[in-house]
Amino acid sequence: MSLKLFRSTGYASVFEAGETRIATHPGWVILATSLWAGLACNALLWRAVAGPGGTGPWLAALTFALLASGTAALLMGLLAWGNALKPVVLVLLLVATWLATRIWVQDTRLDAALPDLGLQQLLRGTLLPWQLAITLPLLVVAPIALLRLLPVKRMSLARQTRLNLLAALLGAGACMAALSRLAPGVLTLL
Repeated sequence: MSLKLFRSTGYASVFEAGETRIATHPGWVILATSLWAGLACNALLWRAVAGPGGTGPWLAALTFALLASGTAALLMGLLAWGNALKPVVLVLLLVATWLATRIWVQDTRLDAALPDLGLQQLLRGTLLPWQLAITLPLLVVAPIALLRLLPVKRMSLARQTRLNLLAALLGAGACMAALSRLAPGVLTLL
Protein backbone atom coordinates (compact mmCIF):
# COMPACT_ATOMS: atom_id res chain seq x y z
CA MET A 1 0.00 0.00 0.00
CA SER A 2 1.42 3.35 -1.06
CA LEU A 3 0.74 6.82 0.12
CA LYS A 4 -1.20 8.81 -2.52
CA LEU A 5 -1.20 12.18 -0.86
CA PHE A 6 -0.37 14.21 -3.99
CA ARG A 7 -2.91 12.52 -6.22
CA SER A 8 -5.74 13.05 -3.77
CA THR A 9 -5.03 16.74 -3.09
CA GLY A 10 -4.62 17.87 -6.69
CA TYR A 11 -0.95 18.82 -6.48
CA ALA A 12 0.21 15.96 -8.68
CA SER A 13 0.24 18.15 -11.80
CA VAL A 14 3.13 20.18 -10.43
CA PHE A 15 5.38 17.13 -10.48
CA GLU A 16 4.30 15.39 -13.68
CA ALA A 17 6.03 16.04 -17.00
CA GLY A 18 4.04 18.07 -19.50
CA GLU A 19 1.60 19.33 -16.90
CA THR A 20 3.69 22.26 -15.68
CA ARG A 21 3.03 24.46 -18.73
CA ILE A 22 1.00 27.58 -18.23
CA ALA A 23 -2.49 27.19 -19.64
CA THR A 24 -3.86 29.60 -22.25
CA HIS A 25 -6.85 31.72 -21.29
CA PRO A 26 -9.99 30.75 -23.29
CA GLY A 27 -10.48 34.39 -24.25
CA TRP A 28 -7.30 34.27 -26.32
CA VAL A 29 -8.55 31.13 -28.07
CA ILE A 30 -11.86 32.84 -28.87
CA LEU A 31 -10.08 35.97 -30.15
CA ALA A 32 -7.60 34.02 -32.29
CA THR A 33 -10.32 31.80 -33.76
CA SER A 34 -12.52 34.79 -34.55
CA LEU A 35 -9.67 36.58 -36.30
CA TRP A 36 -8.69 33.43 -38.19
CA ALA A 37 -12.28 32.89 -39.38
CA GLY A 38 -12.61 36.54 -40.38
CA LEU A 39 -9.24 37.06 -42.05
CA ALA A 40 -7.68 33.77 -43.15
CA CYS A 41 -10.99 32.13 -44.11
CA ASN A 42 -12.20 35.20 -46.00
CA ALA A 43 -12.14 34.47 -49.73
CA LEU A 44 -13.40 37.98 -50.53
CA LEU A 45 -10.43 39.52 -48.74
CA TRP A 46 -7.95 37.27 -50.56
CA ARG A 47 -9.64 38.07 -53.87
CA ALA A 48 -9.24 41.78 -53.11
CA VAL A 49 -5.55 41.18 -52.32
CA ALA A 50 -5.02 39.25 -55.57
CA GLY A 51 -7.15 41.48 -57.79
CA PRO A 52 -6.79 45.00 -59.10
CA GLY A 53 -6.68 47.90 -56.66
CA GLY A 54 -9.53 50.07 -55.54
CA THR A 55 -11.17 50.90 -52.26
CA GLY A 56 -14.51 49.26 -53.10
CA PRO A 57 -13.42 45.61 -52.92
CA TRP A 58 -11.15 46.29 -49.95
CA LEU A 59 -13.83 48.02 -47.91
CA ALA A 60 -16.40 45.34 -48.72
CA ALA A 61 -13.92 42.55 -47.90
CA LEU A 62 -12.94 44.13 -44.58
CA THR A 63 -16.60 44.65 -43.73
CA PHE A 64 -17.24 41.00 -44.50
CA ALA A 65 -14.20 40.11 -42.32
CA LEU A 66 -15.78 42.06 -39.46
CA LEU A 67 -19.05 40.19 -40.03
CA ALA A 68 -17.33 36.79 -40.10
CA SER A 69 -15.22 37.52 -37.02
CA GLY A 70 -18.24 38.84 -35.15
CA THR A 71 -20.30 35.80 -36.07
CA ALA A 72 -17.52 33.49 -34.91
CA ALA A 73 -17.18 35.34 -31.59
CA LEU A 74 -20.95 35.33 -31.11
CA LEU A 75 -21.22 31.59 -31.77
CA MET A 76 -18.29 30.77 -29.49
CA GLY A 77 -19.77 32.98 -26.79
CA LEU A 78 -22.99 31.01 -26.98
CA LEU A 79 -21.60 27.49 -27.49
CA ALA A 80 -18.04 27.28 -26.13
CA TRP A 81 -18.53 26.39 -22.48
CA GLY A 82 -15.70 24.56 -20.69
CA ASN A 83 -14.62 21.42 -22.52
CA ALA A 84 -16.76 22.29 -25.55
CA LEU A 85 -14.35 25.04 -26.63
CA LYS A 86 -12.06 22.93 -28.82
CA PRO A 87 -14.87 21.02 -30.61
CA VAL A 88 -16.73 24.29 -31.25
CA VAL A 89 -13.55 25.81 -32.71
CA LEU A 90 -13.13 22.75 -34.97
CA VAL A 91 -16.70 22.89 -36.29
CA LEU A 92 -16.52 26.66 -36.73
CA LEU A 93 -13.29 26.45 -38.73
CA LEU A 94 -14.68 23.63 -40.87
CA VAL A 95 -17.76 25.69 -41.73
CA ALA A 96 -15.70 28.85 -42.37
CA THR A 97 -13.34 26.92 -44.65
CA TRP A 98 -16.24 25.34 -46.53
CA LEU A 99 -17.86 28.76 -47.05
CA ALA A 100 -14.57 30.33 -48.13
CA THR A 101 -14.00 27.54 -50.64
CA ARG A 102 -17.53 27.87 -52.02
CA ILE A 103 -17.19 31.66 -52.34
CA TRP A 104 -13.82 31.31 -54.09
CA VAL A 105 -14.89 28.53 -56.47
CA GLN A 106 -18.20 30.12 -57.46
CA ASP A 107 -16.63 33.58 -57.81
CA THR A 108 -19.21 35.18 -55.51
CA ARG A 109 -18.90 38.96 -55.33
CA LEU A 110 -19.83 41.15 -52.40
CA ASP A 111 -21.72 44.24 -53.44
CA ALA A 112 -23.18 47.05 -51.36
CA ALA A 113 -26.52 45.34 -50.74
CA LEU A 114 -27.18 42.17 -48.77
CA PRO A 115 -29.52 40.54 -51.36
CA ASP A 116 -26.64 40.67 -53.85
CA LEU A 117 -24.44 38.47 -51.65
CA GLY A 118 -25.28 35.45 -53.74
CA LEU A 119 -26.34 33.30 -50.79
CA GLN A 120 -28.61 31.22 -53.02
CA GLN A 121 -25.75 30.71 -55.44
CA LEU A 122 -23.59 29.33 -52.61
CA LEU A 123 -26.03 26.49 -52.03
CA ARG A 124 -26.16 25.46 -55.70
CA GLY A 125 -23.78 23.02 -57.32
CA THR A 126 -21.67 20.37 -55.68
CA LEU A 127 -21.53 20.57 -51.90
CA LEU A 128 -17.96 19.27 -51.61
CA PRO A 129 -15.74 20.78 -54.30
CA TRP A 130 -12.34 19.22 -54.90
CA GLN A 131 -10.69 22.46 -53.79
CA LEU A 132 -11.51 21.51 -50.19
CA ALA A 133 -8.57 19.09 -50.41
CA ILE A 134 -6.35 22.17 -50.64
CA THR A 135 -8.12 24.57 -48.28
CA LEU A 136 -8.80 22.16 -45.41
CA PRO A 137 -5.13 21.46 -44.63
CA LEU A 138 -4.27 25.16 -44.94
CA LEU A 139 -7.13 26.68 -42.98
CA VAL A 140 -8.20 23.96 -40.53
CA VAL A 141 -5.48 21.41 -39.84
CA ALA A 142 -2.75 23.86 -38.84
CA PRO A 143 -4.82 25.85 -36.29
CA ILE A 144 -6.42 22.73 -34.85
CA ALA A 145 -3.02 21.05 -34.46
CA LEU A 146 -1.78 24.13 -32.61
CA LEU A 147 -4.90 24.26 -30.44
CA ARG A 148 -4.54 20.58 -29.62
CA LEU A 149 -1.08 21.24 -28.20
CA LEU A 150 -2.24 24.22 -26.12
CA PRO A 151 -3.55 23.53 -22.65
CA VAL A 152 -6.59 25.74 -22.08
CA LYS A 153 -7.23 27.16 -18.64
CA ARG A 154 -10.26 25.88 -16.78
CA MET A 155 -12.44 28.59 -15.33
CA SER A 156 -15.12 28.78 -12.68
CA LEU A 157 -18.72 29.01 -13.84
CA ALA A 158 -18.95 32.71 -12.97
CA ARG A 159 -15.77 33.62 -14.87
CA GLN A 160 -16.76 31.41 -17.82
CA THR A 161 -20.17 33.09 -17.94
CA ARG A 162 -18.58 36.56 -17.94
CA LEU A 163 -16.16 35.57 -20.70
CA ASN A 164 -18.84 34.00 -22.88
CA LEU A 165 -21.20 36.93 -22.34
CA LEU A 166 -18.43 39.37 -23.30
CA ALA A 167 -17.57 37.34 -26.42
CA ALA A 168 -21.23 37.15 -27.43
CA LEU A 169 -21.79 40.88 -26.89
CA LEU A 170 -18.64 41.90 -28.76
CA GLY A 171 -19.50 39.48 -31.57
CA ALA A 172 -23.04 40.81 -31.81
CA GLY A 173 -21.72 44.38 -31.87
CA ALA A 174 -19.30 43.54 -34.67
CA CYS A 175 -22.09 41.85 -36.64
CA MET A 176 -24.36 44.87 -36.18
CA ALA A 177 -21.60 47.24 -37.32
CA ALA A 178 -20.88 45.14 -40.41
CA LEU A 179 -24.56 44.73 -41.25
CA SER A 180 -25.12 48.47 -40.91
CA ARG A 181 -22.48 48.92 -43.62
CA LEU A 182 -23.57 46.02 -45.85
CA ALA A 183 -27.33 46.39 -45.60
CA PRO A 184 -28.58 49.39 -43.64
CA GLY A 185 -32.22 48.33 -44.06
CA VAL A 186 -31.70 45.04 -42.24
CA LEU A 187 -31.08 46.72 -38.88
CA THR A 188 -34.40 48.57 -39.02
CA LEU A 189 -36.16 45.19 -38.97
CA LEU A 190 -34.53 44.37 -35.63
